Amino acid sequence: MKKYNAFVYLTLLGVLFFFAAGQALAVQLNGVPYIHQVYDTSPDFNGICACGATSALMCVQYYGILPTHDMWCPAFNGVPAHNSPYGFYVSEIYTYNGVTYDWQYSTGGCGTGEGGYGYVLRNGWGQNLRNGLREYITNHNLTSSELSPTMANVRAQIDAGHPFVLLTSLTTAGHYITVIGYENNGQTIITNDCFGDKNLGYGGWGNYSGTAVRYDWPGYNHGYSNLISVWCILTAEGEDSSVDVRLTQGLWVSDETVQNG
Repeated sequence: MKKYNAFVYLTLLGVLFFFAAGQALAVQLNGVPYIHQVYDTSPDFNGICACGATSALMCVQYYGILPTHDMWCPAFNGVPAHNSPYGFYVSEIYTYNGVTYDWQYSTGGCGTGEGGYGYVLRNGWGQNLRNGLREYITNHNLTSSELSPTMANVRAQIDAGHPFVLLTSLTTAGHYITVIGYENNGQTIITNDCFGDKNLGYGGWGNYSGTAVRYDWPGYNHGYSNLISVWCILTAEGEDSSVDVRLTQGLWVSDETVQNG
């Protein structure tokens, strides 16, 4: 009888451990470059309002579409001087696929710039900005649509190997981030946050720790800063690309290749 009770106890313990590990299962896309909207952009540009363009650019560069354009970023706000391979495209004029990104956007409290920033804001904020972001992504030979911000759509996009742009309420003005994965079945998202890690406190200029940050979905609490509200998903779907997906469950790590298209 004692042996039977011990067997039942150990079996139940194993089931509970398996369930807990499965609940924390993380699916993350490798190879999404990190770009900070302030520290990785031109020193002549105030990127405080450039979260949308920067998040879209990270999606574009996941597919390696634009060539490296090295730019030296001097030390600022405690972040050491460094080279930025892609930040040039956020605010500087360039031409790709027949489109020259020379629209200039300037308004009080935000920087003056061209590039992706000027293009996505050329018609203003709100829905016009969402449309501008989708057009920017599409101009770079990707497919983009606006989806409802549900956990099911989060999982579907990541499982298909596509990072995407998500509009959140991480800041009171609204903040765009690049989603690169999820865990806890989507109750926690993994993101390249172009303003840093909200869990550490953004501060005035953001921090430089925004790679693969965890945030909890509205209504859930796994110990991370909460997205509070989510407003839309802007997809960035490429064709015929081989994507490396890292799966992490407990202490077990393996690599799996997912074919897109």
